[in-house]
Amino acid sequence: MDGVTHSLVGLTSAKAGLERWSPYATVVCILSANAPDIDVMSGFFGGRWTLLHYHRGITHSIIGTLALGFLIPSIFYAVDRAIAQWRKHPPKIRYRGLLVASLIAAATHPLMDWTNNYGIRPLLPWSGKWFYGDLVFIIDPYIWLVLGGAAFLLTSSRRLKIIGWSVLGIASTLLILLGPAQRGLTTTVVFVVRVIWILGLLAFILARWFNLQRRLKSIAFAALAFVVCYWGALALMHHAAYQNAFTRADQLAAENAEQSPSLAKRRRNRPSDLSFLCRRCSSAFDLAGTLRKALRLERATRVCCIARSSRSSSSRVRPVSVGASGE
Repeated sequence: MDGVTHSLVGLTSAKAGLERWSPYATVVCILSANAPDIDVMSGFFGGRWTLLHYHRGITHSIIGTLALGFLIPSIFYAVDRAIAQWRKHPPKIRYRGLLVASLIAAATHPLMDWTNNYGIRPLLPWSGKWFYGDLVFIIDPYIWLVLGGAAFLLTSSRRLKIIGWSVLGIASTLLILLGPAQRGLTTTVVFVVRVIWILGLLAFILARWFNLQRRLKSIAFAALAFVVCYWGALALMHHAAYQNAFTRADQLAAENAEQSPSLAKRRRNRPSDLSFLCRRCSSAFDLAGTLRKALRLERATRVCCIARSSRSSSSRVRPVSVGASGE
């Protein structure tokens, strides 16, 4: 996922209760939630191909996530102890609480990255196998809206913070409204996404205006729960669209007395084309778009089957030569 999403996850996790475990826990949670993306620094020492080679590598693995989860709070604790000894007062940080909060926040990064079609390699350095959930796109406006809105309500206590959130809100709104839409999405879906964004943004602004954040103490936990439920809904829609596409393709093959070894192979292994179509549409609640693309694939399959049948029929007909007929 993008850096904004990881930062919002870290901040919302801190506001959900992790910040109570130690001073500086909020800052550590935000840093730990973004820490695995430190591998983008490889792009400065090479080109974009170097970045693609090392991105989502060892820092996104189980070993790398644990190492970063330990490293960040340990640095904070060491600095805090050094300052405490210099000023001759007890340290502020509770290391155990800060460590647990950091590990939880760091673990959210590979989890979030697993949900999109890029994926992660959690078993490095022992195995380079990719794992990916195909649920959401790298940038998801619904996750931005819910987590950002919850974090806004819980942290906009001062004028400077309100200004910062306003700048972020305006920038993200311009990106949603004026930015290029994801390929494969219909105009209706893009319009619905933008309407939901505007209405949601206005709802959070009104909630802040009437100070409803004081009554919504568990809004951070509710926002994180929404993301999990959102993933579940997308998984069900992805599965339905995926199965429907394969069912229709098998029906076409059966109608033309054709077996579909390529589709069978895709079922045994990881699918490519159909899975790509399904996850592109289901990532934006566009199940209808998935079915339309499946129908296009069916038409293409039907044309191929007809052409193949025509070729096989023509090959069975033996041409009659003029000399053999005696004319």
